[in-house]
Amino acid sequence: MQFETYKNFDSVKIVYPDDSTEHVLESGGRLRTRGQSSLAIPACMGANTVPFLLDFNHVDPDQTLFGVEKGYLRHHMSDPSFIREYSVHRTLAR
Repeated sequence: MQFETYKNFDSVKIVYPDDSTEHVLESGGRLRTRGQSSLAIPACMGANTVPFLLDFNHVDPDQTLFGVEKGYLRHHMSDPSFIREYSVHRTLAR
């Protein structure tokens, strides 16, 4: 299925707002777009945001990001605070 096409990434680097601490995952992982209606509706409406599934332990089964093996970045649909949209845009920008 086209929805389940993964792309590999080499590493993850989390930098805290004050730049004093960072967290790095050296083994990399993979990501793909996620959802059915949450993927189709933005595409039909011309939105630039889509949800993503991040698989942190694909390369190293013991690797997690703060205990999370798989993370789901949602977009702003059904989120009146728009915090999901901000998170996704900042992640994509980096």
